[in-house]
Amino acid sequence: MSQNRIIPLSLIAVTVLMCFAASSAAQGIGNVTVTASPQNYNGPCPGGQIKFRGVIEVNNSPMTLNYQWIRGDGTRSPAQAKVYHVAKGTKTVTVVDNLNVHAGAKAQLSDTLRVRSGNADVTASATATLKCK
Repeated sequence: MSQNRIIPLSLIAVTVLMCFAASSAAQGIGNVTVTASPQNYNGPCPGGQIKFRGVIEVNNSPMTLNYQWIRGDGTRSPAQAKVYHVAKGTKTVTVVDNLNVHAGAKAQLSDTLRVRSGNADVTASATATLKCK
């Protein structure tokens, strides 16, 4: 093979490897899901509670996850940045919203979990309905 062909083939190989490495780093976060429990609350207030639970799939270890909860009213939880040393699988993050509302109130609540790591930026949301007696 001539030297003229070796250089272009080497450049192609290096480019492919760099793209693969960047893709793997961005894939450190797998699926992110959020659920609300219960999805429909019909009971006394104050005292009702909706728990929003986030599940983050972690595909690399160690991994630094930056996450934050963004509530439907625009308020945000403090941003969390933690390094996890876990096998491939899932890491669970949980937030609890304590409802402080008066009797007879009705509301549609939502929470969005934003997770960032490296180049990845993933969000997932859930909603719940509240009806106070």
